[in-house]
Amino acid sequence: MADNEQIDKSFTKKLQEEYKLVVFRADDFKEVRSFNLSLASIYTMISIVSLLSLFTFYLLFAYTPLKKLIPGYGQIEVNQDFIKLIEDVDDITYQIESQDTYLSALRKLILTPNWEGTSQGYKGGSNNVINTSDLKSDIGEENKTQTTVEVSDVKVGDNFDIYSTLRTAKVIQPVEGVISSKFMPEVRHFGVDVLAPKDTPVKSMMDGFIFSSGWDLETGYTIGVQHAGNILSFYKHNSILLKEKGTFVRAGEALAIIGNTGTLSSGPHLHFELWHNGKPVNPEDFINFEL
Repeated sequence: MADNEQIDKSFTKKLQEEYKLVVFRADDFKEVRSFNLSLASIYTMISIVSLLSLFTFYLLFAYTPLKKLIPGYGQIEVNQDFIKLIEDVDDITYQIESQDTYLSALRKLILTPNWEGTSQGYKGGSNNVINTSDLKSDIGEENKTQTTVEVSDVKVGDNFDIYSTLRTAKVIQPVEGVISSKFMPEVRHFGVDVLAPKDTPVKSMMDGFIFSSGWDLETGYTIGVQHAGNILSFYKHNSILLKEKGTFVRAGEALAIIGNTGTLSSGPHLHFELWHNGKPVNPEDFINFEL
């Protein structure tokens, strides 16, 4: 025990012992500078320099591009950038394909010589424009020439509940035209895009109450209708809205005028969505939009 205390005192004494470091000039051995040092001060300086060095390296590798040199880290970041690049390419590819489909459908629409697609008997040409003021005055009347969908011919699939509701209801085509973009929920396209002539009225597919009617940055002038059987229908990118929120509408009653509003629209068309029990369903399974 005494030996251990003696060793501790001896070690402490050695740490406190001072040493003199003298710097001489080489040609005449004249003293230039001298330093009084102890082992304790040397250990302290070495520790401070080591900590500062570690802290500097941490800052360099944490907040500069040098962190990519760390094994594994750089690879993870590159993989994330690569995945993001693939997603961007897929998105651009989808947009190009949608635009090609839209242009092809628009070309088909323009080149169709005679088209009985609207309540006004549209034959092609620029002189057959619907007067929206007259349309608004006839909002309460059903269109005598509107097409009623035969729900018995639709694809039932896994949508038996909505099929049962539509079978007993009067279902009307919102518009009749060319589908430029189909139902693709995997890319968050929850409806169909239908091309129709300018100033075509957009009609309610069934009886129901309008629960939404207004402007949205992405979808422009949008209107939503609540139908029986927990069915919702949405009509987007319109140029004019003809109904207000809370209004009851009949099947085939004009809701809006087809348009090209909103940042997600690339040309005049109707984006129509059909939802049942909070989930989107393919409108083409229940409604025939084609000419």
